Amino acid sequence: MRICIPTLDERGLEGRLSPHFGRSPYFTVVDEGTGGVEVLANGHAAHEHGACAPAVLVSGERLDVVICRGLGRGAHQRLREAGVRVYLSESEAVAGALTDWRAGRLPEVVSEQLCEGHGHVH
Repeated sequence: MRICIPTLDERGLEGRLSPHFGRSPYFTVVDEGTGGVEVLANGHAAHEHGACAPAVLVSGERLDVVICRGLGRGAHQRLREAGVRVYLSESEAVAGALTDWRAGRLPEVVSEQLCEGHGHVH
């Protein structure tokens, strides 16, 4: 099981969650099978709707799950089409989000929870 978490920094399990998937400067990828942790830079962190494709960046990573604090409809759709399940976390820490996900405490994203435009707040 490979889990991707959009993060504000490169600190891996000690990192902080980004408030928005598309604006995240990094993606922390955790391999539950091996215990490995990898941090990927998001070259598209200067987010403009339709101009960035972080879902495409991480889709090549053989992901099973994304845990985030928020994301838009396009990213959600691309992830779901790739077979990636998306969960929402209120945690600010990667370790806390993983603990909550492993315990089954995170809700899977539904369309009513998706961001709509740049006026949103997380």
